[in-house]
Formats: sequence, structure tokens, C-alpha cells
Amino acid sequence: AAEAGDPEALDHLGWMLEMGLGCEVNFPEAIRAYRRAAEGRNHQARFNLGRVLLEERGPLGPDPLMAAMWLELAAMARHEGAAALLESMDGQVLDGPGRERARRLAVAWR
Repeated sequence: AAEAGDPEALDHLGWMLEMGLGCEVNFPEAIRAYRRAAEGRNHQARFNLGRVLLEERGPLGPDPLMAAMWLELAAMARHEGAAALLESMDGQVLDGPGRERARRLAVAWR
């Protein structure tokens, strides 16, 4: 199903790749799977992608702005974990203007 582009299956694939479930841990491939699922409007994948981009495990290191954009999209869909993670980022990982920019990017993405 993931090969066919099913967003839920891609989110599960991303989780398996991130955690090394049945395979070796592969963060770049996990991020790709999460991104494809997130682009397919899977809110859990948007949360997972934001979470991984916030951590230093991505291939290019942390990306707080893009992490916040994906978390904003998940929070707009009432994802409680995304809302809580965004709240914890305020003033620590992303300043006010950065958070506002992430919101604008999320609104434009929708």
C-alpha cells in the first residue's frame, strides 16, 4: 500500500524506518515516507515529520521552521501532540516571528 502512495501506509512505513522495526534505522527514508504521507494530508505523518525535523536526526540536522510548519498543519487538524509540541517550542526553539512565518507557510500549504 505504501508503494501505491497510501498516506496511512506511508506513515506506518516512516515509523518502521525511524524505529528500525523489521529493518535497519534509516532516517532519510523515514523522512521521505513521512513527507509523502504528510503531503497526502495524513495528520499523524505531519506530526511525525515535524517531530523528526525538530530533532537532529534528519540528514541535514534540525530544521525548526519546517518542523513548525508541519506541526502547525497537524495542529490545525486538532492533533493534540502537535499542538503540545508547538507550545513547547515557543521562545525556545523558534522565536515569535519564526512561529508566525511557520503559520503563514502552513496556511499557504493548505
